[in-house]
Amino acid sequence: FTPQEFTTISLNETRKGWLAPNQKHVYDFTMEKNGFVIIDQMKDNSNLDTYLYLNNESGAQLQADDDGGGNLNSRIIRELQAGKYKIIAGTYPNSSGQYKLTVKRIEVQALNFGKLLKDSVQAGDMKMYIIDMKSPGTVNILAKREDSSNFAPYMDLKSETGAFIEKDNNPGSNPSAT
Repeated sequence: FTPQEFTTISLNETRKGWLAPNQKHVYDFTMEKNGFVIIDQMKDNSNLDTYLYLNNESGAQLQADDDGGGNLNSRIIRELQAGKYKIIAGTYPNSSGQYKLTVKRIEVQALNFGKLLKDSVQAGDMKMYIIDMKSPGTVNILAKREDSSNFAPYMDLKSETGAFIEKDNNPGSNPSAT
């Protein structure tokens, strides 16, 4: 058992810690203004199997994630209202090790039907695009690189409530995602 070093986390901040089996570290987080965030709990050179929780200020669970970040890492992507929250870095019962916890704001932009949008993203960053569907239907979304970099686009399509719909992960150096 290793005591928790910090009890707060802010946007664009990384906290590191070590968790024993069944241990949890609780961080107070204040969202200054409404917006989308991505909360990542990643194992840090260990065999840790992370489990991440987001609670409101009074402790009611808003969301939890096991492996949403891939490779035993946890990820919560969510719109938050201005206010106070608790982010809890946890582990599965038979798992222990080091972790990194980060909270970042996600840039959000509207995507309009039939319009070309040229944008850029830095390595390790993420952007969110909102599509306003007036009625059910089929949509084709194409993201492709337009230079000679090694950038390989990756997309997740989720509902307004965050429910997973579809994903495209073209591994390697494929220059597009649909």
